Amino acid sequence: MPYCPKCREEFREGVKVCPDCGVELVGELPREDEEGPAEQALFVATSAPHVAERVERACRSAGIPCMQVGDEEGARGVLFPREIAGRAVGWITSQMRDLILEAPKEEGGPFLIREFDPLEDGGVEGSEVIFKDPMELSRDPKALERLLQVAAAGDVSAHVQAVERLLDLGEEGRRALGTLISELCMTGNEERLSWAFSACHSSDIPGLAEKIEHLLSSEDPDVVILSLRVCWRFRLDDLAPKVCDLLLHENPLVQEEADEVLLEITGRDLGFQAGAPLEERESVRKTRLAQLGLERK
Repeated sequence: MPYCPKCREEFREGVKVCPDCGVELVGELPREDEEGPAEQALFVATSAPHVAERVERACRSAGIPCMQVGDEEGARGVLFPREIAGRAVGWITSQMRDLILEAPKEEGGPFLIREFDPLEDGGVEGSEVIFKDPMELSRDPKALERLLQVAAAGDVSAHVQAVERLLDLGEEGRRALGTLISELCMTGNEERLSWAFSACHSSDIPGLAEKIEHLLSSEDPDVVILSLRVCWRFRLDDLAPKVCDLLLHENPLVQEEADEVLLEITGRDLGFQAGAPLEERESVRKTRLAQLGLERK
């Protein structure tokens, strides 16, 4: 019986080409461990970038895993895991009318279907890893490395999914996520840090306090501010003494951010004014330490 080498579907005798994938059938499938790197199919919206968003929403509603890839300089499209690419393309083709699309007649039409090229399409190599379930991830020795790569270079959708997969990997994945979060603080990447926050929910990240503690002493106010936001987001109460000290920081924005964190911890607003004279800020600091049952010289 002939088989499709891409989606691995079996067909009756006489069929020469897979109707979903558009590739010639073969008489025997290679073993999966002989296939080499996993392939990916890319549905590329070449003339209307908004079409990619529409297709992604429709596919997700139909239970088909996918994500947008590309950037302002690269093609914008929707990426599917190799193993369901044929089914996904077949479903999209059947839904063209509902998606208000026309079949492509030539390059540059409303859309085209082709193999994913990480360099040309502006995506992240190895991003198929975000589609794997926790059991598959646990068997992949390079899962952590690949997920961190996608989180560092992918768009918002890919980043959020990569963080969620890291959480699925248990303590090892959570510790790797803690390292990623501290690196985002050090590099001042506020945007990606906010994406990570949206994916973490109230998750516990082992060792995060230790990674953030030294950043609170950074000479760069932006690093300190982002680190304070991590303290607030993950309720790192054990860092409260260092946060209290930041009420005396020379930068008013750092002072204000520190007060917000302490307000969250104590639940009491002391009417702190960023930029107030040092003696006033010192008084508030002492009050906060007393509220927390701490002593500090």
